[in-house]
Amino acid sequence: MKKTQKLSAALGFLLVAIAISSMLAPRVQAAGEATIAISPVSISTSTGVDFSVDVVINPLAHYVTNADLYLTYDQTKFTLTSITASSAFSTPLGQSVPVPANGTASYSASTTFGAHISTSTTYATLNFHSVANASNSPITITNSTMVYADNSPTYPADAGSNVVGTRTSGAVTITSSGADVTAPTVTGFAIPATATSLTVPITTFTATDATGVTGYLVTETASTPAAGASGWIVSAPTTYTFSSAGTKTLYAWAKDAAGNVSSSLNDTVIITISSPIDTTAPVLSNLAPSGELSSDTTSATLSLSTDENATCKYALTANISYISMSDAFTTTGEKNHAKTITGLRAGTSYAYFVRCQDALGNTNMEDHQIAFSIKEDSSDDNNSDKQKVSARTISVSKKKISRGQTLIERGAHFSKNSTVSAYFSKAGGGYYAPSKIKTSSAGKFSISYKIPANKPSGTYSWYAVDDKTGKTSKTRRFVVK
Repeated sequence: MKKTQKLSAALGFLLVAIAISSMLAPRVQAAGEATIAISPVSISTSTGVDFSVDVVINPLAHYVTNADLYLTYDQTKFTLTSITASSAFSTPLGQSVPVPANGTASYSASTTFGAHISTSTTYATLNFHSVANASNSPITITNSTMVYADNSPTYPADAGSNVVGTRTSGAVTITSSGADVTAPTVTGFAIPATATSLTVPITTFTATDATGVTGYLVTETASTPAAGASGWIVSAPTTYTFSSAGTKTLYAWAKDAAGNVSSSLNDTVIITISSPIDTTAPVLSNLAPSGELSSDTTSATLSLSTDENATCKYALTANISYISMSDAFTTTGEKNHAKTITGLRAGTSYAYFVRCQDALGNTNMEDHQIAFSIKEDSSDDNNSDKQKVSARTISVSKKKISRGQTLIERGAHFSKNSTVSAYFSKAGGGYYAPSKIKTSSAGKFSISYKIPANKPSGTYSWYAVDDKTGKTSKTRRFVVK
């Protein structure tokens, strides 16, 4: 008797524990009660017409928050052009509407955060275009389609679960409208794999159509062009010109008289453009100074500009090659060039023959001359008694002389039994420090100068200053051959 009582008590305790456990544990409900369907289930239209159907979800007590829709259809009868989100499922998560159409599509969307639907609601709108006759051609919602829900009072364990139970497809019947709704087919398109010009040949472009192809077009985008877009031509193009080099893809299209535009074929080319070789010498401009400068000018800055970075030189005689010129501009190497010349004298003309060379070695083959003169000093040349005397004169025995020969440089009409300062020009411009020369009782002097074997060829000049009166002679020149 006691054993029976103990057993009854144990069984009673076990039943109470089971009851409590069942109340505390969440109820696992079988998912699969919601429905997703094409609406209307059946639709009739004619060829060449746009039409739409809705995808509707009935939650049936589930708190539906999002869905993944997968479709198949016969793209030879009608094509899916786009999917429009509904106001309830206003957050698209992703979609696939292949172009050209291949008879498949997918679409994912959800409600706004924290929201759900509790009554039959449009999930999305499918937009189609009819292209051929059809009888009950299906729009199939495949078994991959899922409808997801959150916890609800009826189904407290739904969170993240697929709750779809029924997937209902639709059917489309299309009758002929009498119009041509069949687009042409591009049967072949090819361009070279590589090119060295922006203008690329189109080696193949063929298309067919039941009523005849009336237009051909190539574009650089995969978007289907409108039948009325610019650029269509009546025969297949044989070239296409790109605006830049690089990897480029061309898309070929065809259209017919009814305005039906084909799907495209495409091909890719890699364009490499070699930089042109510079073979042009620098162009010189703004050469200065020029004309007559004031009589008190003792120095001047030779300057010019080039159309590219260059190194410029000059010579004192014409027709000296750039490589043989020994005198370079002080400021040079870029586009602006300058060199200051000192020791200029009144009543003297100067000429500098300039050539430049760019970084690739392109050199001026002709001289560009900078020529100017210093105005004659107009002050009176009086002696100490204000009586006019003969002007100081200097001369050279030869105007042209060879290396190794002796040049005689003479002066007259200078202060008697006095000295003069003789200035002789350098090969690169400017003058050496003056040499003191004694004058005779007649105010004359003479200098013998043997031309060194290594003296650069060119034009040289000299002048003399009367040390007693400070008056300066004119400048005389000679050429070393």
